[in-house]
Amino acid sequence: MSKLPNEDTEAPQIRRLQAWWLELPLAYRLNALLYFLGAVGFVFLIGTLLSSDGRPRQLQVGSGAPVTTASTSSTVARPTTTRPATTTSGPTTSAGPTTTAAPGATTTTRPAGNTTTTSGPNTTAPDCRNSSNPACGPFTWDPPPASNQPLSVVVSPSRTIVPVGELVQFNVTASDPDHLVSSNCSLVRYDDGLVADAPCNPPPDCPARHGPWTPPAAQPGSHTASYLKSWDTPGEHTVVFTFRSWSTERCLALDPYASEGTTEVTVLVTAATTTVPTTTTTVPPTTSTTAGT
Repeated sequence: MSKLPNEDTEAPQIRRLQAWWLELPLAYRLNALLYFLGAVGFVFLIGTLLSSDGRPRQLQVGSGAPVTTASTSSTVARPTTTRPATTTSGPTTSAGPTTTAAPGATTTTRPAGNTTTTSGPNTTAPDCRNSSNPACGPFTWDPPPASNQPLSVVVSPSRTIVPVGELVQFNVTASDPDHLVSSNCSLVRYDDGLVADAPCNPPPDCPARHGPWTPPAAQPGSHTASYLKSWDTPGEHTVVFTFRSWSTERCLALDPYASEGTTEVTVLVTAATTTVPTTTTTVPPTTSTTAGT
């Protein structure tokens, strides 16, 4: 069998090429193979696009999305190389508007600009109405309350002059034009050391007060009471009556219409009178005798 003219010269060249290829590092050979396959795929893709016979094609380019060439009769999927996403810690980026491409057109998506949101300091003012927060400043009434009207105590004794041992009734009326009144914490003091005080439920302690406070509404009030008393020694005797228009739910500093009134009454006690018994003497009738002649 006869050899071709160039057979003897080509065989050594092929062997030398094989030996050179095998002597290359494995990484170089793999890279060359990948480049070759990529070139073949690119040529095939260009050929497919050029042989579409005028039918519309749609090419979508996106991050990590496969490139798909669609036709009326078939769909050919091409492999794509996905690059690893790079995560960067930075300001918040809001996505831009979505754009829909017409058939056959190439869509290019531009990265949205960086949107930086700066959070300033919290400037919300505290609620300072009826507040205990020192940040609200000094305490003030808002609106200012009206002038506080005094509480009056009127005492009407049944008698102002009375013998020793006899009772005197004291009728008391306590009135306040701008605050309710009751017997709470009222005081009745006699000069002989006896008392007739009522039970006392004092106002609560005041909280810290800052900023504007709303004053309570003014309400007129009145209270009546009666007391009985007698003395064993003659002379002038005094009784002191004290009433307070206090609230049991509001401290005195926050009660602009709270008041206190006092009245003193004097009674004259006289010594007991001595009654002298009266004696009646009966005189018998006189008999007159006339002598006869």
